Amino acid sequence: MKKYYNILMLILPILIVYLYRINYNYLYHAVDDVAINYSILNGEYMLLPYIGIVLSYLLVIIQSIIPAINIYFIFLIVAYSLSFSIFLYLVKEHKNKYALFSVILILEILILKYFTYSVVAYLLSLAGVLLLYKNKHTLLSYVVIFVGFSLRIQVITSILILLIAIILYETIVKKEKRKVFSLALIIIAIFLSNKMVTTSNQTVSEYLSWNDKSTQIRDYPAINYEDYVKQLQEINISQNDLDTYNSWIFAEKNVFNENMLSNLDNMRSISEKYNFSIRETALELFSSELIKVFIYFVILFLIFFRVKNRYGYLLILTPILSLIALVIRQRLVERVYIPIICVAILAIILSGEYFFERKRYKILKNTEGISFGILCFLFLSYIISFGKNNLYWFTYQKHQLNPEYNNVLKNNKENLYIFLGYSNIINSQANVSKVFVDRNNLFSNSTTLGTW
Repeated sequence: MKKYYNILMLILPILIVYLYRINYNYLYHAVDDVAINYSILNGEYMLLPYIGIVLSYLLVIIQSIIPAINIYFIFLIVAYSLSFSIFLYLVKEHKNKYALFSVILILEILILKYFTYSVVAYLLSLAGVLLLYKNKHTLLSYVVIFVGFSLRIQVITSILILLIAIILYETIVKKEKRKVFSLALIIIAIFLSNKMVTTSNQTVSEYLSWNDKSTQIRDYPAINYEDYVKQLQEINISQNDLDTYNSWIFAEKNVFNENMLSNLDNMRSISEKYNFSIRETALELFSSELIKVFIYFVILFLIFFRVKNRYGYLLILTPILSLIALVIRQRLVERVYIPIICVAILAIILSGEYFFERKRYKILKNTEGISFGILCFLFLSYIISFGKNNLYWFTYQKHQLNPEYNNVLKNNKENLYIFLGYSNIINSQANVSKVFVDRNNLFSNSTTLGTW
């Protein structure tokens, strides 16, 4: 019976992905995934700004062995499904396991809207860290953590912050110091392997250094030319140059070199890069329906559950503080804050017995759990309704190959073509978010003006 139970936990998550796929299809809606997929299909493994060198190299090797199958897409599906299989496994001994199963599987369906390598990295990393601390399957947890962190190295800091309560509790209270040491070794191994490649390849090293400085310009609100006319004219940056750069198009490297990017970054005051207004922060947080519902969920949770220790408070506070930090950083976008909310909810569900206990109200007569469940269901119904009407959840995604654009790329491979908008560059190529890709209609001599 236990054997069939474990098999079911493996099958259910991937079955949900399959059912979602046949009912709604799936297209990459982030240009990063398209770029990564093209690169791996073309045998290019130097994906350090996106994926760690060890993982990207392994994916390219497997792709070269099995060229007929889209390895990157298959890898994302397996990683996504495995994450939820682990979440199901971690609650199988819980007394309310069937209710938790339902919540986890519903979350899987909802998060499929944001099926990108960044979100998969969050989920896989979370699954690995929780598996490490809650079970003795250390080898599997080490592999899952390594792959999750390698898939998007930038999630390491976020995951460590969101799970700091669990890590501290396990290290200080339960004396699991060996596990935190192992976690640190995995992170160091990922950074060292990347560092070895960058130091041995000057071109890659220079690009990554430039990319870091470029990010400081593009990931903050755009610089307004009129506010810095004199300074920009002194360094020969025209309004067209700046508008082009701010629009994520591309820029002449001799103009926007590292020194120039540093000068641009230094032009802005701290108040332009960060928003420290308490009033504006509150308004921004409650302008997002999903964040608003998450905050209400936290309030509701604290009404029905008592916090056992300080680590419980920390587990609840870290995602809220992270969301506030995004507002201050002026980076409150769906693909960033949705993973934070999902990781927070899953962490509370999967580790709640250590940090929380149910309150008892005489008036409710031991129906606290049912009452909490009904209210959570109402929240969930609202989220689904809002998502269907405002975020285009559960709509069939079509890929319309544009034969005219595709023929231009095919017949002029020596030229670089720039398409206006993300959808145009996608439609000029065969769909790569599928298991079997039409390689005859895939070309690398194109880029987009951004604005995806």
